[in-house]
Amino acid sequence: MTTDIADRNEPLQGIKPELTRPWVHRGCGHSQDVPRNGGIVMCGFCNEEVELNPRKHLLDSQNPSVQKTLDGKVASPEKKGKIKQIDLPFKTSILKRRTQWDKLFNGFKKMRAVSFVVQPAFLLEYFDKRGYESIELLVGKGLTEQYKDKMIDTKWQTINQLHSKIDSDELVLWGTKDLVHSKLYILENNDFTRVITGSPNLSYKASGSGQTEFVIYWDLYPELPDHRSALDEFETQYSGHFNNKCTKFMEDLTELFVDLDDMSPKEVIRIWKSNSQSSDLRGYRVIYDELSAEAMKETDDPEDDVITITIPKISHSHKKVLTDSLGAKFEGSDLTVSRKKFLNATSHQGIPQMKLHESTGVIKMGVNGKP
Repeated sequence: MTTDIADRNEPLQGIKPELTRPWVHRGCGHSQDVPRNGGIVMCGFCNEEVELNPRKHLLDSQNPSVQKTLDGKVASPEKKGKIKQIDLPFKTSILKRRTQWDKLFNGFKKMRAVSFVVQPAFLLEYFDKRGYESIELLVGKGLTEQYKDKMIDTKWQTINQLHSKIDSDELVLWGTKDLVHSKLYILENNDFTRVITGSPNLSYKASGSGQTEFVIYWDLYPELPDHRSALDEFETQYSGHFNNKCTKFMEDLTELFVDLDDMSPKEVIRIWKSNSQSSDLRGYRVIYDELSAEAMKETDDPEDDVITITIPKISHSHKKVLTDSLGAKFEGSDLTVSRKKFLNATSHQGIPQMKLHESTGVIKMGVNGKP
């Protein structure tokens, strides 16, 4: 408290410490000691003058210097410890409309959160419409294969946008094998941090689409000691949701984009959403490598344009990819494609097909449909 403010806090002058009590200014959240008998006090942070009513102190009425426990015994001064809980002002809100949700979540740049469920398109809005720059999110309903199954009907463009945010480190999505029903949102801007907890998930329905939610939230200023202590506790509780059962979501899609760099994002995402991805992908790569080897073979017959190979079992989604990109035809375990079409760069997103002969070091390339 500055000298100027202390001079104006006349009720505090000459008062013994045992005749004061802790007080939190509801306007700005600043905490300081004030006289128990009330009076006009100036906040040491925002300088607002507040008139306080007298409070009956908690000391023994006959012996103010002695404090007793609940069972009537004199409390030992040596057993006094630091206050572990901080009573800070909070706010509550019932959310029924989208405008109420927007007021609560807009105006921030960073979010760390735990939500039971999340909708991909709704999550992307925080970047595109709310201006968020960084989001870390733990989804409590397990971002596992089951969740991927539920994304079958999600537009491939939405999944591609989600992956782009993850690939650029703007978004970190965590899944867990546990069932975590917590809802905790830590929102940050340049001025303060808002901590929200309550009933809503990160979804369209919770944000005012026919569903009522209840939240309690704190606006905390890290430069204030009490606020910093409370924020540290919230961050500890947030970190406590993570364990060795948590895994990052979409890392496998990133690997798939690397492995299938000659395919369009739409086709890669279609493969990624397949349930049998790992074994199916191996089969697909075997097919692709064998087609490449056959297409690069020298032939004296200009009409020899048909390549037929025997293929392992692959999913319908992989067959559709081969049909759409190469015009492949399937008959039993045989696959037939046009050599010219396979060697045409337009069939592979403009990337020409190449084959390295390791024994000679010669690289063959497909140009205009010919090796």
